[in-house]
Amino acid sequence: MVKVTFMPQKITAHYPPGTKISAAAEAAGLPLDLVCGGRGRCGKCTVLVEEEGREAREVLACQEELTAHASVHIPARLLKKDAVILTGGTLGRVRLDPVLKKVFLPAAKLKEYESDGDFERLKLALEIHGLTPPSLQALRSLSARLRSRRGATAVIFQDTLASLEEGDTTGDFYGLAVDIGTTTVAAYLYDLSTGSQVSVASALNRQNTVGADVMSRIDAAMTEEGLSRLHGLIMETLEGVLQEAAGEAGISPGQVYLVTLVGNSTMQHLFCRLSPYYLGRSPFTSTILHKLTLPAAELPLSLNPAGYVVFLPLIGGFVGADTTGVLLASKVRNSKKLRMVIDIGTNGEIVLGNRDRLLACSTAAGPALEGAGITFGMRGTDGAIEDLYIASDEVFLKIIGRQKAAGICGSGLVACLAEMLRVGMVKPNGRLLSREEFLAAGGSPKLASSLEEVEEQRVFRLTSAGKGIYISQGDIRAVQLAKGAISTGVNILMEELDISGDDVAEILLAGAFGNYIDVGKGQAMGLIPDLPRVPVRPVGNAAGAGAQKALLSRESLREADRITAAVRHVELAGHPKFQDRFIAALSFPDKEPS
Repeated sequence: MVKVTFMPQKITAHYPPGTKISAAAEAAGLPLDLVCGGRGRCGKCTVLVEEEGREAREVLACQEELTAHASVHIPARLLKKDAVILTGGTLGRVRLDPVLKKVFLPAAKLKEYESDGDFERLKLALEIHGLTPPSLQALRSLSARLRSRRGATAVIFQDTLASLEEGDTTGDFYGLAVDIGTTTVAAYLYDLSTGSQVSVASALNRQNTVGADVMSRIDAAMTEEGLSRLHGLIMETLEGVLQEAAGEAGISPGQVYLVTLVGNSTMQHLFCRLSPYYLGRSPFTSTILHKLTLPAAELPLSLNPAGYVVFLPLIGGFVGADTTGVLLASKVRNSKKLRMVIDIGTNGEIVLGNRDRLLACSTAAGPALEGAGITFGMRGTDGAIEDLYIASDEVFLKIIGRQKAAGICGSGLVACLAEMLRVGMVKPNGRLLSREEFLAAGGSPKLASSLEEVEEQRVFRLTSAGKGIYISQGDIRAVQLAKGAISTGVNILMEELDISGDDVAEILLAGAFGNYIDVGKGQAMGLIPDLPRVPVRPVGNAAGAGAQKALLSRESLREADRITAAVRHVELAGHPKFQDRFIAALSFPDKEPS
């Protein structure tokens, strides 16, 4: 065995020779933020290794194997941090009528009904003639509980008797709505007897230790072992937010009887432990699009075993239940006017239409806008540059947590590109000017001094402390590809409906990125459509709001089914105009610098 000490944490453990450093760190309770899924592509998991008899060297933790006793120095920036997680969303008015309910029957009422069968007597008391019997296990305790002097509480899911509980337990009746994002998970706990929200919990999706984007996780799930690991990681994450939400509300997780879930297609597969093999290959087919209803007893979650978990239906391809949730919350399907919904992330989902017609597509924007694949990219955590502007030849940074800059997140990248375009530092084709070219074009000498070359690549330096944080030409290209993917999706949907910008009444930005981005800067660099007189409105975590509506209202659950039936999925990869539109969309808007 190889003895390893992790510094500065001073954690020592033993591992078999050949164990990768990243795996050893995770086993020691120090999971690293493997942005590229441990494939050695992003170069962000660099650690310092000191082995006996060798000089200290920097290696990639996801690639380097332990062969001798060593000390491994892990920079704090590599350890997974708590992210700024968006949980707010517009819920609107919802009539409380959950698909699962509790009905208390006093002992006196139960005695009013006679039958040769106890279940049949219960049906008469409940006045639900189509009631389906419970599981065999629940049936075994039914007769005794039906005769309790304290009465009994029937737990009913749709028309199925889920359980019969002794006494009046109607006060112990809670539900959890969950948005399973690729990066983060947000959960909302409700008292289903009153319809009031009692707590909110959130966490980073623990699958991030395997990969930052859905394609890296699909690749990792190609083996039974990999699929089991990813399934286990999301279950651990869900158990964590369940415990946190219940603890904050002062209840037991066993008092939670109903859970509604939304998430993209990959998250649905990994939650259900379904192989995503065919989802990751053209024509990108899901195992099931239909709404899934699962008994809580079949899942490794500390819910009430009589409860149920409902995963909302998918739309098609990579347009998942999170988009269904967005549409459920935004009411686009009931609108007479045409509206556009854009959820920008690793997969950019776009919906365009109204009550008469709805089109949806997903675009492989890549993880750049979430910080992955960017030289100093990071998620929206403390120390991330989230916004910046250039004025009087100075670069002003807005940093999350108001501390020293550690990197730059997606909203900061967009702001940086917009400002670099505005002052003429970047050409519409995405080329970053050299210092000499910028000066020759009339650029500020002070700003020009921040244009350098690092490892034969042009960069724009944002900070000078230490090694400094900069935006490289490669970073610009990565953002350019993401911008091109989103723009292509928007353009093709508009062409499919044969409309112009004048026909669109409103653009809705869903999700965390849409909530934190500066809309004007997003339009300036072409990520958000800049349509004349068309307002752009962030709608927060609309996917989470849709999950909450489905939790509180069975009618909203039915509406989710109607939404997925009404939306036509447009598969961009096979679209005849995709390649031409994508190439055309790569350029940034050509505007004169101010």
